[in-house]
Amino acid sequence: MTSADTYPVLMSAIQDLYQGDTARKASSSLSLLKNKAQQVTPSFEGVACGETTNPTNRDAAVRSAAWTTRTAPDFGPLWTWIGSACRTWPATSPGAYRGPWQKWTTAPILIVNNTHDPSTPITGATALHRLMPNSALLPVANYGHGAVGISCVGKAYEAYLLRGALPSGTCQADTPLFP
Repeated sequence: MTSADTYPVLMSAIQDLYQGDTARKASSSLSLLKNKAQQVTPSFEGVACGETTNPTNRDAAVRSAAWTTRTAPDFGPLWTWIGSACRTWPATSPGAYRGPWQKWTTAPILIVNNTHDPSTPITGATALHRLMPNSALLPVANYGHGAVGISCVGKAYEAYLLRGALPSGTCQADTPLFP
């Protein structure tokens, strides 16, 4: 569910199951999702591990998993164990910014976030925008994680990077969720 193009596939599989087709069609739809997920996995650790500080002690991951099981049982343990790969990740980014976040920056910050992102909800982007006085928030009316490839977002990036212009309003997705 990290990409907008996976939502129709998932919804189709759910509809197939609801209508009683528990074998062929639903299985076919879900296999498309599995293939899609396998395509993006290798890049995850590079970003997640390289730009964060992570414990190197295995017991810390076990304690974190126990804590997230109690406090966020739906996704907490999943993220803990996904992040456990960072325990032995060979590189870090010493220049990664870790705060403070209520700081005036020399250049404005452009924050872009999908309105229906299961990985980084829009509420987090809104909170970051409130914390950073020299920022603009561009919500994207879209599902999934990441807004690269949406024409409105591309135009906003271009205007920001080439002219320093900050967008206002909301970007719309190029294609509807359920065409």
